[in-house]
Amino acid sequence: MDSSSTTFVILLFVAVIIFGVVAIGWSLTIRRQRTRLFTQGPGHASVEAPQNPWRRFSCALAAPYTRVEWTATRGARRSASAEQTWFGYAAAVAPNVTRQSLARDWGVRTTKHAVAKVAEYVQILLARGAADVSDLREEDATALKTRLVHAGAPEDAVADLLAAIAQTPSGLTGDRDATAFDIARLANLIRWSASTGLLPLAEAQAASDRVGAVAVAVYGSWQDYATSYLAGLRASGVRGTKGYVSGTQWLLEDPASPWVTESWPTHSVR
Repeated sequence: MDSSSTTFVILLFVAVIIFGVVAIGWSLTIRRQRTRLFTQGPGHASVEAPQNPWRRFSCALAAPYTRVEWTATRGARRSASAEQTWFGYAAAVAPNVTRQSLARDWGVRTTKHAVAKVAEYVQILLARGAADVSDLREEDATALKTRLVHAGAPEDAVADLLAAIAQTPSGLTGDRDATAFDIARLANLIRWSASTGLLPLAEAQAASDRVGAVAVAVYGSWQDYATSYLAGLRASGVRGTKGYVSGTQWLLEDPASPWVTESWPTHSVR
């Protein structure tokens, strides 16, 4: 091998080493950023579950998905308590598993993705919920506002729902089953995004408030919500639903279920 070939090989070897060092450094930086987001996020084990009934209710709307997590990780060591996963923004699975699920199911990989995706689906859900109650009379809308505020829903969330209802043509046919399915999925998207630290607490709570407002407007009980959720699940064509079906049944019946320990906050207007 002549001197020029030797020099080329040496330079190539050095370049490979430098690339490897840069790649490792980049990987460590990403890992530190993810760890920081998680430890400072609303889903960390150091963040206690809320005691406010409205906050607990709006988070518990994701329970069909939370229950599947608990079943899948039965016997595993967890950092978060059941309270934090049912009524807060914690997950029962490891953060890296949640991040993979977010990327696969929702295309969410960054805070920008999470904020945008949640905001997009909140607007879709408000429109769906408004269609479900599009025949409200003026006095019904007033009564709905009173009930929502009494249940603990923030006034800005109530105003957004009432605005969506006012913009919806009277007599428009909604789909309560699809709405329930969307409520559960969106509530879980919020929980997953917040649990990894990708969605800040303020954005998570604002989105949960609007999800909760739609749920109260359309459904009158956990049973009512569950029945529509299961029908929407069947109609969705999603495969592998056995765990969600059995999980929802557990949520309705088991004394340890968040749907048993926490009351539905108010009656629907239907």
